[in-house]
Amino acid sequence: MASRGANAFIIPVLVVQLFEFSRVIAMRIFVASLGVLLGLASPAIAQPPSEVIRRNVIIQDPTGDNAEKMTPPIATSGTFEVDEVELYRRLATDALKTVDLNSLTLTIWFAQKDVELPEHVLVHLHDLAVIEDDRGKRLLSDEQLKNAHYIKEPRPTGMIKTARGKSGPVISLQLSAPDRNAAVIRSLKGKVTISGIGMEHIELTDLSKLKGGLIEDERLKDFPIRAKVSYEDEQTVVKLLLPEKHDQLEFFGLFRNDQSIRPSGGHITGEDGMTSSVVTYTGDQTKGTFLGIILRKMIDPKTIDFEFKDISLP
Repeated sequence: MASRGANAFIIPVLVVQLFEFSRVIAMRIFVASLGVLLGLASPAIAQPPSEVIRRNVIIQDPTGDNAEKMTPPIATSGTFEVDEVELYRRLATDALKTVDLNSLTLTIWFAQKDVELPEHVLVHLHDLAVIEDDRGKRLLSDEQLKNAHYIKEPRPTGMIKTARGKSGPVISLQLSAPDRNAAVIRSLKGKVTISGIGMEHIELTDLSKLKGGLIEDERLKDFPIRAKVSYEDEQTVVKLLLPEKHDQLEFFGLFRNDQSIRPSGGHITGEDGMTSSVVTYTGDQTKGTFLGIILRKMIDPKTIDFEFKDISLP
């Protein structure tokens, strides 16, 4: 499969930053996402601007000289802290019986000492033990584990907190509401992998070879993608078949002269156990163009064990 493998193609403007690519300064113009351009909500077509695209919210020491007046951490694991526990309960008429209207959100600060963090980081929670309250209610089901942010796969976080001589990313973990008589979460135990974020640019220049087969590229060996580009009914159709876990796909689309071509539509469906993501363009866009794919990747990942015990409930 022909691939230019360059980093120079440009995607629609949202935020402009400078990055250095192999002795040249290239202008990286981050994607506003096809979902925004098309008015779509499909993350596989191109996600709404993810946290990696927006600048992190940097929280400098919120305590300052008033540390003695501030409440202590809710729970700790080494230098890590549970910053906040929010319990949400409500009743509603005509709500689906299968939908749980109640939830519990833990805000966790993965703080470390003497560590210089990059501007943007990926966080991945894994190898989690069963999470239960002190009444024995399980707060994260197997079904929830399949789709939970930061657990399903590595995810950018939009907040870095610096306080009390340490710094680290802050994430929110949503759980089921505890038993009404529960006082604490017994334990939150597992591993967290924190890394910098890199972008892998893949450019496929021979669109005639994209007929639905697997893209042959060493950079996709752990992320198999099937691609098809066709011209039908006076429009160009680009279809990718993606793995179920595809959050690392930051963007894909057609480019001409290193400029992204504005799409006319798109949709996402399930197909043969994979995710089918389709983008359409007006007219014949198969000549003089290439298919650009941008993937997020972890840089210098570090994995740390943690266990928070007896997390107080509101």
